[in-house]
Order: sequence, then C-alpha cells, then structure tokens
Amino acid sequence: WGRGDNGQLGLGRLAVQQVGWPTKVAVLDPTVDPVTLVACGAFHTMAVTTSGALYSWGREEFGCLGIRFDRERMRSGVDKPQRVRLPSGTGRVVGVSCGGAHSLVVDHKGVALSCGKNEHGRLGLGVGTSANSLEFQVVTSFQDDAMGAASVAEEGVKIARAVAGGSHSVFLSRAGDLYACGRQSLGRLGIPGKGGEDDNEGVWTPQLVLCRAADQGSPDKKNTRGPSPAIQAVSAGGQHTCFVLG
Repeated sequence: WGRGDNGQLGLGRLAVQQVGWPTKVAVLDPTVDPVTLVACGAFHTMAVTTSGALYSWGREEFGCLGIRFDRERMRSGVDKPQRVRLPSGTGRVVGVSCGGAHSLVVDHKGVALSCGKNEHGRLGLGVGTSANSLEFQVVTSFQDDAMGAASVAEEGVKIARAVAGGSHSVFLSRAGDLYACGRQSLGRLGIPGKGGEDDNEGVWTPQLVLCRAADQGSPDKKNTRGPSPAIQAVSAGGQHTCFVLG
C-alpha cells in the first residue's frame, strides 16, 4: 500500500496514485512459489521466492529493476512483478536490498550482484565503471585500503548480506568483515579520512570498514582499529549507516 504512480505497488494499474490499505500482489501466487523476502526502494520493489527466484517492479529509471527495457518502458514504470534474469552461474537468491535508485542481491554461494544507478560508485563495480547498469553484474573485488595502504583485491570474498542506502552500499562478509562503497560525504561509509560534509567523491570498489579478526587471514590485511565483535545486523539509510554488534 502507499504511493503507486510508478507501479511500485505491483497491482497492475499504473494509474493508481495511492492505496491506503494492504492489498495483495496477485501475480505472486503463494501456492506456487511463496515469497520469503521483500525490499522497497524509493520508487521500486523487489521480492525473492522460496525457490530463490527474483522479481522486480516499479520505476525502471537507471536500470534499478535489473530488467533491460527500452527508454519508453523505463519512463513509464513496470506495474506488475517481472522475473529478473541474473547472470549465468548465479545461485539461488537469498538476500535483496533496494536503494534510492539501485539494487543489490546475494546468492546462496555468497556472491553479491548490483544494478541501477552507479553515481559515486554505489554499485561497487570498480573504477572505470561509471555507467549505470541496466542488468545485474557481479561485485568481484573487495579491498583493504581504508588506511591508505596499497589496494589488495581480495577475490573470492563470500558475502552474507548486502544493503543499499540512498547513494551508497554496505556489504557484510561471511567472515564478519564490513565493506562499503558509493558516495562518501557526511561520513556515511565509515572509512577514516574520508567523508567530510563537502566530500562528494565516490568509492568505486567496496573498501574494508571493520575487520572481524585483524590478525587472521591475509598478512596484507591492515585494520588499525583491531578486531571487532561479530556484526549481527546492518542497515543503510539515505545518508547514514548503522549496525549491531554481537
């Protein structure tokens, strides 16, 4: 329920401006493949089913639905859930998050994927990938250079959860390490030495914010804050980030 003029309610009627009461999204039949997860962005919505299938609907601006449409369809919106085709080799989707104009998912193998608006590097696809992504792409590198050390790409990092904020993204690895990318102004990324009020530079590859065990793993991994307790939950807002330590 709520605002529906971009199709974000999934009710099949783009003319619907608002709905003031809970209304069933009929396209997603719980007797066939029940929905287990749902995420709301600014003007789009995503859902994950028991089988790990991903659906999206709402405003397709910047490619945040992960469905490649023509320009006219992107402007008008998608008013019913559409199945999202993910890259070959992607496993069952077990996590989803919608930001202001981008989306993140995690599969059962610990792979993170992103799509949508890439301003400031919020998709985490690396330097030189400033274009928006109309389809989901794999986030392949996670770096530890938050303290000014040489970048060390840690290929093969397994992600437990990915969270999309207004213009930044946060990734929690299965090992308990926390990474962030995207717009760094106002300190929303939590990376030391970056993020002043007027700092609109972007971080294009997810960088280490907190390390679960600084003295374990790669000898190149540096985290002067020392090991942190286990992170139980993490959330990203429009301009800030919160997490819960166990």
